[in-house]
Amino acid sequence: MTNIQVLMLGAIICAAIVVAVFVLRRNSPDSSESEHSTAISGADIARVTALPAKVEVEETRELLIGSDASQPALRIAPLIDEQRFAKAMPAQLQGGVAGRLSSVLQAAPALLTKNELSNGRKYMEVVINGDLVRSSTGEGYRAFSVGAKGIKENAVLLDLSRLTNIVNAGAVWQVASVIVAQKHLADISSKLDTINKGIDRIQASLSAERRGLIVATHNYLRQATEAIRAGELPEALRNQLESCERDLLGAYEQLVAAFRERATEDVKHTETVGTEQLTADLKAKHKNLETLADELSLCIQTRVLAWYVWSVYPGEPSFKAARKSSIEEGIGELSKLNAMRSQALKTDLAKVKAFFNLGSTLDERKESIRQQSVITGMLLEQHQKVSNDELNRSANLLLKHDRPVSFVVALENGRLNEVRMLEAA
Repeated sequence: MTNIQVLMLGAIICAAIVVAVFVLRRNSPDSSESEHSTAISGADIARVTALPAKVEVEETRELLIGSDASQPALRIAPLIDEQRFAKAMPAQLQGGVAGRLSSVLQAAPALLTKNELSNGRKYMEVVINGDLVRSSTGEGYRAFSVGAKGIKENAVLLDLSRLTNIVNAGAVWQVASVIVAQKHLADISSKLDTINKGIDRIQASLSAERRGLIVATHNYLRQATEAIRAGELPEALRNQLESCERDLLGAYEQLVAAFRERATEDVKHTETVGTEQLTADLKAKHKNLETLADELSLCIQTRVLAWYVWSVYPGEPSFKAARKSSIEEGIGELSKLNAMRSQALKTDLAKVKAFFNLGSTLDERKESIRQQSVITGMLLEQHQKVSNDELNRSANLLLKHDRPVSFVVALENGRLNEVRMLEAA
């Protein structure tokens, strides 16, 4: 090999080494470049996850509001069956609820309202599951979007232009809570009238202190009704209902103690001759038990109504159940008081005896006492039945109004034009 050939071979080898080094350095991981590359990749992934490319964006076919998409408290969807709207009954939403519902629907993604039917109107359906709304405080509720591929978090199915129109789940839940509460207005008003008649019936015998308490509670419950009618569920009102229960429970305990004390009272026979005054005193005793029984019934019925109004508020289902059990125990106490009244009657009749009274006279006087006591006993039985029926009726009304209800609405130019209601199956 000549010198020239050796030099050429060396040059080729050197060039090969330089190229190899360049290639290796270019392919070797550089820390700064690697970090930059990873950051870009992460951003791309996040962007793709939150904002899919337009070719992948799905239409939002319905929105679900709740803590669990499989059991939503509310469902909002376009209504494509115009006949269902035509067959639905007109619904009268009280107070400013219609306006708030309109705001909620305007916040829904435009994809929900794209179906335009006759007269340029757009129709939507809002289904409210009352049991889920009333049993929850709405905390943890989220909006879920349902597209052709199923349920996903609401932001996933919406492009940039829709992100500002995502429904606020808390706002929707608040509107739904008021709508559910307003379904009870007629029942609450009817119960208020019943209690008012009870106050008028026993007003003369009702003690001033307890009359003031029951009347004040009655008036406050009427204020609560007007607040619900106006579309409000103020927290201050809810807290005041707790004060009403505490005061009514205190009055109930006082009445039970007074009944027990009066029933077991030893009426003295102070007459030297005869039993006329003793008979009058014993009849007065059992008449007083009748008055206490009436007051107990009125107190219990007011407690039932206060519990019913409180139960219309959302949240605390276990606490509401415990309150109902407490009222049931109070109603059950009436049968124990009746047994005590019956025993007191036997004791009192044994006192009606006198050497100078004819047997027929004693029998007549005993019968007059017995009749008064029997009236008291019948009233206690009636009050117990009525109170139990009222409590059960209230509980059943809560279940009845908890059934899913479907509102079908018409929108024109994005605003709520008409609301109709159709009970869901």
